[in-house]
Amino acid sequence: MSSTELGPLTQHLRIQSRDIVTRMVTLFVEQISDYRSLTSLVIEADVTPTTDSNFGQFLDMLEAHTSMEPGEWVRRGAARRFHQNISLEALLHSYRIWGRCIWGAVIDTIGEAEPERSLLPDIAAVLMDQVNTLSNEAARAYKEESLRHLTAPDVLPGEVIEGLLTGGAQSPSWVQRELTRLDRLGVDQLLVLTVGLHVNETAVDLQSILDDIREFLRVACPELLLGAWQNQVFVFCPIRSPESIDELTVACKQVAEARPLWVCIASDILQNWQDVPDIHAELTQGFALARRYGWCGRLMRLSDILLDQIVTDTPYAKALLRQSIDPLVAVEGAKSGLLLDSLRAYITCQYNATAAARSLFVTPNTLTYRLKRIEQLTGRDLSDVSDLVLLTLGLRLHDLTQKAAVVPVAFASLEP
Repeated sequence: MSSTELGPLTQHLRIQSRDIVTRMVTLFVEQISDYRSLTSLVIEADVTPTTDSNFGQFLDMLEAHTSMEPGEWVRRGAARRFHQNISLEALLHSYRIWGRCIWGAVIDTIGEAEPERSLLPDIAAVLMDQVNTLSNEAARAYKEESLRHLTAPDVLPGEVIEGLLTGGAQSPSWVQRELTRLDRLGVDQLLVLTVGLHVNETAVDLQSILDDIREFLRVACPELLLGAWQNQVFVFCPIRSPESIDELTVACKQVAEARPLWVCIASDILQNWQDVPDIHAELTQGFALARRYGWCGRLMRLSDILLDQIVTDTPYAKALLRQSIDPLVAVEGAKSGLLLDSLRAYITCQYNATAAARSLFVTPNTLTYRLKRIEQLTGRDLSDVSDLVLLTLGLRLHDLTQKAAVVPVAFASLEP
């Protein structure tokens, strides 16, 4: 079997690779219950690229007619599955599905053509070799990661993090026992820090992320607990005194600012472990906003982005824009930008026209004229609280929408 003989086959498989990989991942989710628990983000940013990489490696090996040397990506992928609560059995099942899909694609491509069918035994041998190699190396890495995880006293298993976020009612009995143990430890207050990564982050190593977070936060919070779940790192910081809150906040800011491609969201101060499920939905939506608007390299508190969550989650978003900002956007030429800038400055300066004019380097009379024009175009009265709230929310939604159009963002996968 030579590369010349296989050239047309591998070329066709490369052309069809996107469809083949999509089929593989679809079957993972349909046939393996553990994979159905993964979020669409994890499927998109982790499972699909890993599956595609393995497929490309198979085609390279087929063309070169050589045995596979497992890459680091195989070991990291297996370790990630451990932290994503994918069982070893489920992981190995995915490799079997992967192999069957490739074999089906090969058969469909060759059909009844001769002499290509004479190559099938050799292709089958290469495919079985890769499935075995992937399975063995992945199983070894998975077990190593599970042992390393058990030896770190401050690392929480993904199942426990999931239980904390969801309340634990549906968690296995051992997770519920762990949640009870945490609750009995007692805390005066608690802060939760979550960390995700921009897709441009390369060589994402979960262990190094955990080590970096420990380095920044350990002094401010010696009792912190952390771990990975659904492609995010969660840090639970017990607060033993009011004085430590400021120190912990500064440390969290340092974490965010030191890593410009990290997305860091901090909860409000919680009263105990039982309050954690209350912020789960807010954290999830916060990361969705960060992904959409490119919020990286700075610490965001849930309280800071609450208004953004409100205006983006409402079913009345289009109505809000139509009845507030759209008339200003519709103004032709540069005047539209001037009116929007004037309204933005007026709001930013706490509705102080004198301060807003100063910030824009225009006279108070000029700003007054523009504000009157805004009232005429929108039909809103800037002295009316309700109208002012609508304009404020509308401008906030408009600015977010414009930023989303310019800065599409995705998250990278966490590689232990």
